[in-house]
Amino acid sequence: MTKLLYDSRFEPTEHGHGGSHRTLQIVDILRAGGYDPVIIPDLKAEKRDRLVAGAKAAVRDGAFTLRHARQTGRIANAYGREALRYDRTLAGYTGAPLVVWEATRHRIVPALAAARNLRVLAAPQNLEAMIEDQEDRVTGERLPTSLERELDGLRAAAAVVTISREEQWFLAMRGIESDYLPTFPAPAVEAAMRRVREQRAARTQDRLLVLGTAHNPPTRTGTIAQLRMLAPVLEHLQLDLDVAGFGTETLRDAVPSPRLHYHGSVSAEHLERLLVGARAILIHQIAASGALTRIPEMLVAGVPVVGNAIACRSAFTYVGVSCYDSPEDLTAMLRQPLPTPPIPAPPRAAEQRFLATVARLVATS
Repeated sequence: MTKLLYDSRFEPTEHGHGGSHRTLQIVDILRAGGYDPVIIPDLKAEKRDRLVAGAKAAVRDGAFTLRHARQTGRIANAYGREALRYDRTLAGYTGAPLVVWEATRHRIVPALAAARNLRVLAAPQNLEAMIEDQEDRVTGERLPTSLERELDGLRAAAAVVTISREEQWFLAMRGIESDYLPTFPAPAVEAAMRRVREQRAARTQDRLLVLGTAHNPPTRTGTIAQLRMLAPVLEHLQLDLDVAGFGTETLRDAVPSPRLHYHGSVSAEHLERLLVGARAILIHQIAASGALTRIPEMLVAGVPVVGNAIACRSAFTYVGVSCYDSPEDLTAMLRQPLPTPPIPAPPRAAEQRFLATVARLVATS
C-alpha cells in the first residue's frame, strides 16, 4: 500500500462524535483504495523549540508584518507547533509526498507543506471561521478577516473536497474549485447502525430523541433553542423526549421540563437502546457549516430524521428526512406517521472521484 500523510484533529474511530466518524470514513476510503494513511500526531514540544522553529517558518512565509506586531509570539508559536509536527513525522516517513489535510483550522499548513515539497489535498469538515466564537489560530483575528485567511489556505491546496454542497457552492463563489464527498457511515459505523435497524422491528416505545454535543457552540445553541421550542409541543402532544450526548446533562437547568429526559454522555449499549426505542431523531441548528454525519447514520439505523432547514443542509434529498421551518410545521410532522426510512445508497461515485484525485496528486508529486 502507498503511504500518505493524514492531518486531522480527530481520531478515526467508530466511537465518539461526528468528527471522528468523518475522519474514519475518509481513512477507510483511502485504505480500500490501496493507501495507508499515516496520521500526523499531536505535538508536545518545549515552548522554546516551538518559537525557534516557528520564527523561521513565519519569516519564510512573510507572516511577521507591522499589522501583527503585537501577535509576533502567537504567530511564531502557531507556525512552530505545526512545523515541528510535520518535521518529526517526516523524519521517518518514506511514503508519497501528499498530505490529506482535514484540520483546516490550521490554515498555514499549505505553506509549511510546500516548503517540505508536499502537495495538499484539503478535506475540511467545515469552514472553521464560520463556527461561533472562532478566531484565526495564527493571529487571533475574527470574522470577516479570519474567513479570508482560511480561504487563502484552501486556495493554496492542490485540490479541495467538501463535506457539504453548500460549502462547495460558497467556495465556487470565491473562486475555489472543489469536489463533494458526502458524509456516509464507515463500514464499522454502518454495521452498528444496521444492528439497530434489525432490533427496531420489535420497537414498543414512542419516544423522541435528540443527540448532540453540547460542548460544541453551534450544536449547544441550537439544542437549547430546539428544546425550548419543543417543551410546549411535547406537553401538548403528550410525548417524551430523550436528550443524550457529550455534555447534554448541562442543559437540564437551561430547559427544565418533565417531558425532557437528560442522559448526558452514554455508553454504546445505552445509545443503542435509545436508538432502538426512538420514534424519530430531532435535529435543530441555528447556524452551522459542514454537514451532519448523524443524518445518514440514523437513516441506516432505520430512524426517521426530523430537523430544521439548517440542520438538514446537504440532506434534503434523503428519503426519511423531514424538514420544518416553524414550531407549527414540527407539531404537524409529529402528528403524522413517520415510516421507517430505506437505507440510503453509499456515495460510490464520489468515493471514486476522491480516489482518482488522490491518485492524480500522488502521480504528479
